[in-house]
Amino acid sequence: MIFTIGTIALGQVKRYNKFYIETRFFTAPFPIKAKETLLVDATDPNHVKKHLIRRHRQSVIAGFIRMPAIMAAVVLILLAGERQSIPLAGCAAGISLIAIYFQCFYGRPTADEKREMLLLGKLAGIYAVAAWFETTECEEFYEELVHQYRSKFAGADWKMDLLHQQVRAANIPLLYGLTLFNALLDPSPGNIDLRNKAQQHYAALGY
Repeated sequence: MIFTIGTIALGQVKRYNKFYIETRFFTAPFPIKAKETLLVDATDPNHVKKHLIRRHRQSVIAGFIRMPAIMAAVVLILLAGERQSIPLAGCAAGISLIAIYFQCFYGRPTADEKREMLLLGKLAGIYAVAAWFETTECEEFYEELVHQYRSKFAGADWKMDLLHQQVRAANIPLLYGLTLFNALLDPSPGNIDLRNKAQQHYAALGY
């Protein structure tokens, strides 16, 4: 644990396959203000990559709570031992449980998030959830997946394939990835419906 006045990264959450989210905070020495949220790619420890993403609520909450909760638990445990106080011991136990929860369990990826992270990891080499990215990054991912689809399936139009049920195991992962970003960029009822259809096909493969 580092106590400093300045900007440090806190609030690590959604850790999966050496990717995780963190938020940079201004501290003095405890977290005062959340700045930006980053997706960290630590697959290569010698060349860690960081991608700016949307502000992540769980990362911000973890960043604000973890350090003060640990410190409060330590202080209360010491005070309870020094004063032999049962009420202080009860408070110390409660704060310690909160600290343990936020340190060890809070911010783990859900089963649905893991499924999407694994999909994007296979398609784009980045284990993340599409909704974490800003619009510009979503557009870039979408264009890359469109290029992949056309190259892999002889110039086919992914929307036409999905609408006309030209769906097979080989193109379902790409279809689902495309619909995720397409629905984020244009959340019309039609695009949401396409995403839901692709999600059903993807789930039918056993993912």
